[in-house]
Amino acid sequence: MHSRIQVVILAAGRGIRLRPLTDFKPKTLLMVAGRPILEHTLDLISPIAHEIVLVIGYHGEKIWRHIGDEYHDIPVRYIEQRELGGTAHALEQARHTLDKRFLVMMGDDLYARQDIEQIVEHPWAILAKEVSEPKKFGVVRCDRSGYLKDIVENPENPTTKLANCGAYVMGEEYFQHEPVRIPNGEIGLPQTLVKVAQSGTQIKVVKASFWHPIGYPQDLERAEKLLAK
Repeated sequence: MHSRIQVVILAAGRGIRLRPLTDFKPKTLLMVAGRPILEHTLDLISPIAHEIVLVIGYHGEKIWRHIGDEYHDIPVRYIEQRELGGTAHALEQARHTLDKRFLVMMGDDLYARQDIEQIVEHPWAILAKEVSEPKKFGVVRCDRSGYLKDIVENPENPTTKLANCGAYVMGEEYFQHEPVRIPNGEIGLPQTLVKVAQSGTQIKVVKASFWHPIGYPQDLERAEKLLAK
């Protein structure tokens, strides 16, 4: 395994689809199996992180008060995303704090430790999971060697069942590329990462054993059952 890595967690979203649960708290602090979603992620990355960078926005002060300035003796740095402009915009806010190589994760998804440990073995990587309804996700296409070719959002006729899990190992060269604007006006991290791949950088597609995104109240209920196992 590589030496410990800097981990960036994007946790600025408003959680609109989870209202009213998110009326007064960020969705990363919603409870699953007796603990906030964010704590599950922090526990998972603790063995591999040398620093945690939390990009916060909506009710971000509640995240800071709950987590504090370190977690399991790992320093925690907070970056504010004052205007929600997409995942690439969120990462851009943290640019001045980043190492030459870092791991980016979504703060409201649940991952498996072995999958995260596997992607950090690669210089550049993206985590993808086979799903039963790929139309609902960003579908990952890779070449015969297992490197990223494209990510197609909500395709009508998916050519693969691999969904983008929102976990990426990246290098500082990412910022040499103009961020890609998506139809809703935001700038997207996965779309920009595709641009990096198409410019010649090999980004390994690692297949996940587990991934559970939380976007709706029913996702919280399912998460409870999954973690109970």
